[in-house]
Order: sequence, then C-alpha cells, then structure tokens
Amino acid sequence: MTVAETTSKIDIQNLDVVGTKKGGSLDSLQQLVQQWKIPLILCYYGLCSSTLIVINKVAVHNLRAPTFILILQLGFAAGTVKSCNLFGLLEAEKIEWRLVRPFLLIVAGFLGTLFANIKVLVYSNVETFITFRSSTPLVLSVFDWLFLGRELPGRLPGLSRQFSVIES
Repeated sequence: MTVAETTSKIDIQNLDVVGTKKGGSLDSLQQLVQQWKIPLILCYYGLCSSTLIVINKVAVHNLRAPTFILILQLGFAAGTVKSCNLFGLLEAEKIEWRLVRPFLLIVAGFLGTLFANIKVLVYSNVETFITFRSSTPLVLSVFDWLFLGRELPGRLPGLSRQFSVIES
C-alpha cells in the first residue's frame, strides 16, 4: 500500500460532504447549537413572554384602552403573516370557511383568554398576573381529574406546582 492510498483512506474517513475536515469551527458550532437548542428556545420564550407582559402593562396603564391594544396586536400579527406570505417568506393557505368553522369555538376561547389577560393587567400588577398564570397548570390538573378521568399529578410534580404557586 502506498502513502497516497493510506492518506486517501484517512482523509475520506475524516471528510464531510463539503470536503473540509470534520471538527472544524463550523462543525463545532453546529454541534453546540444542537446541544443547546431546547434550553435556548425555552430561555427565549421566557424572555419574550415576560417582556411582553411588562410591555402590555405599560401600554394598558398609559393608553387605558385594553381592547384597542389587543386589536392592534392581533392586527399586527395577521398583517405580518400576510406580508410574509406575499413576499414569499412563508407559505400560508387561503382562509376557507369549511376549514375555519370547526375551530371557531377554540378561536373564541383563545380570544376570551387574551381579553381576560389584558383586563387583569388593567386592574392588578404584573406580580399578581404572574401568580395566577403560574397556578393555571395546578387548576387544570384538578379539572382534568374531575372531568376527563385523568390521574392527578404524582407527588413530586404536584408539590412543585404547589410550590410555584406559594412562591409566587
């Protein structure tokens, strides 16, 4: 076996599709992103959620028009989706009544919760809002047990949910 054949075998095993050696900075970055993907998404969601609560509280306090603020936010979201669809950044299907009708009750419930959330921000502070919001899983688990016949959470999850409510 010649030196060229040995080098060729080693290089083939250590090369990726592009032809650069594995273990380079791009490969390391991709592995790092894959490893931390879920924790980063959770942190980003928490940051956005808490920031939006505070921004909504300031907006509701200064404008004193919670319904108007909610309509603006929903309109902006719909306009963003429509604009991204027009520019080809995403693909959104056209709204068809036969597809929308089965989900109208869910949409109404979702809008009701958004309206209730923004009204709570009118009459209470952010800490109270967060406390009630963090107690939602505890209440839902009891309702699941009562109405759907599901099991109550185990001892540890139940204690952690109770602790989060007490701690808030």
